[in-house]
Amino acid sequence: MSCVACCAAIAETATFNPKQTTVYSHAAASPDVLWDDPPGCPVPPEVIDEARVGAQSLVEARAAAAAAAAGEVWAFDVLLTWPPGQSAGLRLDSIDGSALRIMEVAPGPVAMYNDSVEPERQICPGDFIIEVSGIRKTAKEMFRELLKGGDVKLAISRPFVFTTGPIRKGDGAIGLDLSYHPKAGSVIVQGFCDEGAIPRYNTCVESDLQVKLNDYIVGVNGDGGTAVELVQRLTNSEVIELRITRPAC
Repeated sequence: MSCVACCAAIAETATFNPKQTTVYSHAAASPDVLWDDPPGCPVPPEVIDEARVGAQSLVEARAAAAAAAAGEVWAFDVLLTWPPGQSAGLRLDSIDGSALRIMEVAPGPVAMYNDSVEPERQICPGDFIIEVSGIRKTAKEMFRELLKGGDVKLAISRPFVFTTGPIRKGDGAIGLDLSYHPKAGSVIVQGFCDEGAIPRYNTCVESDLQVKLNDYIVGVNGDGGTAVELVQRLTNSEVIELRITRPAC
C-alpha cells in the first residue's frame, strides 16, 4: 500500500434489488466538467448548482431510500448448515476490508438456499457478508469463521454503488492508501493521505458520496477488470472516474 496514484477496481454490483443494478453517479450533467484542482473547492463555480451537479445521483439516492422505506430489503440474516471442511459455494473477493464481498455463487449450500427463497432474500454476486456467526468488522476473522462450517449465521447487506468524478489528479497523487491482490477484481481503500485528488474531492460532496475507509473500487473510467488492470488505469490516467461499492447497511 502507498500514498501514490495507485488504486484498483472490482466487479459489477446490484444495489438494493438483487436482480437490478443501480449506480449513483456524482458526475456533472456535462462530461466536460471536471472535479479540478485547487484553489478552493474542486468544483467549478458554474456547476455548483445542485440542479446541474449531482442532481441525478441525489435524486436517485433519495428515491432508493424511499423505496427501501416502502419495504425493499437492504439487509437480512441467513441460517445455513454445511459440514466442516466443505465449501459454502461462495467465491469471495479480497479479505482485506471490513466485509466479505461476494463475487460468485457456485453450487453448494448457498445456491441451495437461494433456490428455496424469494428473490428479495437471495444471496447474489455483489452482496456483502457483514457478519458471520457474531463475528464482524474484520473480513479476515469472518472468513476464518466461515471456513469452520457447521451451523453458520450470515448477515447479508446489499451493496451501495456510486461513481465519483470525473476528477483531475493534478499533481498526480490520488491521496489514498490502497490494498489489493493481483487476482482480485477490486482495490480496497485502507487509508487517506493528507493531500491528493480524493481528499480534495471528499471535501465537496455529501457524506454518502465521499470515498471512505474500506470502500471497494470496482471500476476506473468506466471499465472493470483485475486489480492490476485497475491500478494501471489509475496510475496512467490524468482524469479518473471511480466506480465504488460498499455495504448499504
